[in-house]
Amino acid sequence: MKKTVLFLCLFLFSVVFFQNHVFAKEQKIYVLPPEKIASYINATKGQRRALVFYASWCPACRKKIPDLMDMERAKAGSIIAVSEDKNRSNFARYIKKFDDVPFKIIISNPDGGSTLLNAVRKFGVKPWNSYPTIVLIDENNRAVKQGYLPSKEIANFLFQ
Repeated sequence: MKKTVLFLCLFLFSVVFFQNHVFAKEQKIYVLPPEKIASYINATKGQRRALVFYASWCPACRKKIPDLMDMERAKAGSIIAVSEDKNRSNFARYIKKFDDVPFKIIISNPDGGSTLLNAVRKFGVKPWNSYPTIVLIDENNRAVKQGYLPSKEIANFLFQ
């Protein structure tokens, strides 16, 4: 009887522990058409932000994402990260590696009726051909700098 009770207690403890640690990694992923991404950017006018275009398969992106997460934790709403992954299941596996992703996880839906570039061009975003591409957007929703920017430069802009 004692062994059964002990076993049940250990089993329940392990289930609760397992759930809290595994399911804590579950993140809501927003698959948005380009127009909705532009609307989201427009809605955050009045603060400095970094718009980040990245892909989970990109080694430079994988290196940059933890720094961007730290910036978002320090100043909520400062990072708008948009994945351009075509394979959503690979992206979901990638993002689950993080315990806590502080920003909304947005995937650009290419079936949105227009390209992502056309949707964000109104903010002064120029075409990009590499990942990650970071666009620094000022309080007036204007792109002030774009490219593969060092984390320190991004932080200096956001926390100015």
